[in-house]
Amino acid sequence: MQLKIEETLKRLLVDKEVKKVAKACDVKYTTLHSWMLGHSSPSSKQLPALIRIAEYFEISLEELLLNTKLSKPNNKIIMSTTFRDENNAYRVVIEKLNDVSED
Repeated sequence: MQLKIEETLKRLLVDKEVKKVAKACDVKYTTLHSWMLGHSSPSSKQLPALIRIAEYFEISLEELLLNTKLSKPNNKIIMSTTFRDENNAYRVVIEKLNDVSED
């Protein structure tokens, strides 16, 4: 499976300043710009940066790397927040469920 982060970043960064996104995600501008132009690809050491970028755009890591959405139910995320402590990161997501049946 081939990485398609270049395509994803080009799509996501339309009308956005790359420098602002890089700063918000704590990623070097040159790194993000290089990925977007296809001059380089992320390494496994850059996984934390990729996670921050995916969180910034509220997409999955798979969508960021592969430029494809995973099939999900038609649930709508109402709110998502990420917080960190000294050793861990946590994400809380509130979704509106369209079809809920009681068992």
